[in-house]
Amino acid sequence: MNLTTQDSKEILNAVQSLAKIQINQNLETYRYDVLNILYEKLSYKSPLFWLVDNQKNLVNPILFNIEESTIQEYLQYFQKHDPLHPKNIKQIQAIQSITDNVSEKEYLNSDYHNLFMTKYNLRDEMAIYIQVNNIYVGVIGLLRENNELKFNLRDYTKLNFLVKMIENGFIFNLQSSALVIPSTPLTNREKEIVIEIAKGKKNHEIAKQLFISENTVKKHLQNLFQKFEVRNRIELLYKLNNQKNPVKK
Repeated sequence: MNLTTQDSKEILNAVQSLAKIQINQNLETYRYDVLNILYEKLSYKSPLFWLVDNQKNLVNPILFNIEESTIQEYLQYFQKHDPLHPKNIKQIQAIQSITDNVSEKEYLNSDYHNLFMTKYNLRDEMAIYIQVNNIYVGVIGLLRENNELKFNLRDYTKLNFLVKMIENGFIFNLQSSALVIPSTPLTNREKEIVIEIAKGKKNHEIAKQLFISENTVKKHLQNLFQKFEVRNRIELLYKLNNQKNPVKK
């Protein structure tokens, strides 16, 4: 699709703004800043940014121009009917609209449209899915009201320029965020290794820092992966980051 000069300027401004927040050191601040960029640079008036847990549940939303009561009702009654919920999507692409998953007729006749979207004067929604190693870890939702146009190919094209940048920033800030201990406590050595992982260090660098062998580092990592039922470092950091008690760096 051919973009207008204005479209190109908006994309460039958004890319430049995203570049400035890639190293925020805080995942919550990063998520808010991404929403602010989508609002200010691309005129998406009502975005929100969810985290996705290991069961594909939507958790811990950051809202922009959306009432908390709206989201509470969504979580309590309507998320299971949302065609763009991670548990319901039928496609794998990073950017999706409602009609990528259900027909227009099916959507307009659904409880989700008639009892939720209509109640809050919402016409359409689109989602950006953030994945790490093919696992959903975040979703950005974009909403449009009845007085706005439906999402179209121009929106897909513009957002497609930003998806990988948003995803990379999410992963970096996930690694840099304050880590937390789950209900099953970490040993002191495991805490030390997790903190070094969050700094992006490799096994041999961790071994040198902690004065242990590289094989010992690998053994501790295997134990951590088993303890938290994860397959790699990114999944481990993500799971730790969504627990309650902070581990101070």
